[in-house]
Amino acid sequence: MSLVLSSAPKLICYKNNFTCSHETRRTIVVFNMIELSKKGLMKMVESRCGIMCSQCDYREKVNCKGCVKIDKPFWGELCAVKSCCEGRGHEHCGQCFEFPCNRLNEFAYDKGQGDDGKRIENCRSWSNYENHGIAVCELAAEDVISALEKEESIILATCAENRVTIRPMSHINDGLTVYFQTGEHYLKSQQIRSNPNVAISLGTYEIEGKAEIIGHPMDEANQFFIVKYKEKHPNYAGLWSAISSQIVVKVEIKQARQWRYIDGKPFIAICHFGK
Repeated sequence: MSLVLSSAPKLICYKNNFTCSHETRRTIVVFNMIELSKKGLMKMVESRCGIMCSQCDYREKVNCKGCVKIDKPFWGELCAVKSCCEGRGHEHCGQCFEFPCNRLNEFAYDKGQGDDGKRIENCRSWSNYENHGIAVCELAAEDVISALEKEESIILATCAENRVTIRPMSHINDGLTVYFQTGEHYLKSQQIRSNPNVAISLGTYEIEGKAEIIGHPMDEANQFFIVKYKEKHPNYAGLWSAISSQIVVKVEIKQARQWRYIDGKPFIAICHFGK
């Protein structure tokens, strides 16, 4: 067995090119978590199947400590996915050679309790960084919100019909929701109508979200926008907001990432927001 040891913080990063016993892999997982904890970092892996326990409504309702910190789920004697994953010595399902298996797919796409495969994507993200020897830590929503409030503009990327375009946009935000105004006939507006999935660059943050056109800046329903936009961008609001062809676009942030270097070692801070 070949292990890659980094010096500071002391993380053991395991690759896919060796095999080891379940007990050894359990030791690796525990070691990683302990060392991250010593550095004041929270391991991003929150569950075996990829569910973000920190965003679960049942966390406070039933005082659930989260998948990786409990022996059995609050809703029954066992979780088939959790038992399988831990039985194979994995930290999450993305580390399994059968990923994504039929059992995980059934959970992820269950009509009542599923999340349309979001948990599978979470596992895939965790595994991707681990396979490259990069530790994953948590990105706090407050960090993203603070950056959005501080910066005057964002870099917005839109895509449709195999064409990607980018441009700076003066924005405002309400928590993790970003707003900006633009012309309804502009290319970005056309692309958003065709494909609402957008990307935002904000300093060192990489952000993905879903855009929605919500009407004219002066509409009664958008008064909150025009008030805050005038406060942050008084010159632009006076020039553009009253023009009849202007629209307001709302972007709900779904995911954010940021590269961080701690003691000279790379970390990827990441967080998924919403379902």
